[in-house]
Amino acid sequence: ANTEGIVSALVVERESEDVMRGAVRDSDAGPYLALEDRQSEAMLSQIRQVLSNAEPGQTRPILLTSMDVRRFVRGFLTRNGIDLAVLSYQDLASDFTIRPAGSVKLPHGSNSG
Repeated sequence: ANTEGIVSALVVERESEDVMRGAVRDSDAGPYLALEDRQSEAMLSQIRQVLSNAEPGQTRPILLTSMDVRRFVRGFLTRNGIDLAVLSYQDLASDFTIRPAGSVKLPHGSNSG
């Protein structure tokens, strides 16, 4: 947040959160986000574009998503070399104001109805 309590945030769209919920898979190491290649590429591209467009000295944006998918998104970004704070709406105190820096929209999966 900046000194006025404004948080610049990339917001994951609700439909994209639903896609992510359906892409969580279990493994011996625990559950993880297993997006299709084109979904992964779309998400990473959108996030990298917003990060590269940030003004020098500007507060780095966070990624804002629902609490239930937050840890999977964080793990996905870490595995792909993106160091970005991933928070849920519940994590933000009510005295912060969210300023959208962009949104993350995933294409539907090839096996979705």
